[in-house]
Amino acid sequence: MSGFRSRFWARTGGIIDRWFHDRIFLVRGRDKVRALTVTKREQLTAAMIISGFMVWSAGATLTAALSGSGLMRAAHTETALGHAVQHAKAELALVQAHSQAMIAKLQAEAAQAQAQRHDAVAAANAEIAADHAQVEDLTRQVESSIGSVQSIIKSTGLDPSHLMASAPAPDHQTASAPVVSAAPMASDPSRTQLRDDVGRLQSLNAVLQHLPIATPVSNIDISSPFGYRASPFTGAREFHVGIDLRDPMNTPVYATAPGVVIFAGVEDGYGELIEIDHGYGLTTRYSHLNKILVKLGTKVGLHQEIGLLGNTGWSTGPHLLYETRYNGVPLNPLQFIKVYH
Repeated sequence: MSGFRSRFWARTGGIIDRWFHDRIFLVRGRDKVRALTVTKREQLTAAMIISGFMVWSAGATLTAALSGSGLMRAAHTETALGHAVQHAKAELALVQAHSQAMIAKLQAEAAQAQAQRHDAVAAANAEIAADHAQVEDLTRQVESSIGSVQSIIKSTGLDPSHLMASAPAPDHQTASAPVVSAAPMASDPSRTQLRDDVGRLQSLNAVLQHLPIATPVSNIDISSPFGYRASPFTGAREFHVGIDLRDPMNTPVYATAPGVVIFAGVEDGYGELIEIDHGYGLTTRYSHLNKILVKLGTKVGLHQEIGLLGNTGWSTGPHLLYETRYNGVPLNPLQFIKVYH
């Protein structure tokens, strides 16, 4: 490293000695000539001053040039920024206009939906009111029908509630009315009441359909009433369990209500006998027949011909002994027949 320095300074010194050595300048005046000596040191100093000025001048020129270029770029940047701001303002105006249009549209749709909801609510309320009025009207009609059927049943001397609590007739499943479903009405008390009333009316109608209120023969001619009487055979006081209906021999005998034949044959004292179970504890008996037209277990309908009037058993002449019983207890058949008539 020291060798390089030695060579560098030796070479540099050679260049300086070659370009900068003591110089003598002759300055001529009017009267005389003077010799002016400029030393190597003074020349080096002057050269350094001149070189420094030239470097400063070049730097100043470059700085000015660069400064001018920066101003141009700044001006260009400011112009571009102005354009961007204007574009952003325009975009913002478009967005605001679109937003206002969307808000107006949504407000209009909301108002329309509100009006539609109001109309729907009003229509629903009107429908509910009409439905409620219809339910009330139906309830009144059903309750009126319940009262009528109960009056009919009570006129026979029977209690409707007790009858409905009894077992129905064996054929009741095929003859009964459809059951009203409870599910659709469970939430509305008025509908629940109507459902219960309809169910009660159906039960009462089922009982009414099985009440033996029809006549067993076409012509009603009572030769011996229900209740106590003098025996036609002994003259002693006895209880007559039915009514004697006088008619010609082989007059058709009809079932007075739907039911099932539970006896068809001969019974001591009654001769040829048919007994029908109508359900709900109700039975009817047809005695002294000349001929039986049904068999045990036969399902019979209202007014179905079941036998022919006769004079079998303990009988004083052609007639029909007709009995009506509830839970085995004899009742006056006329209480039922009067209902039919």
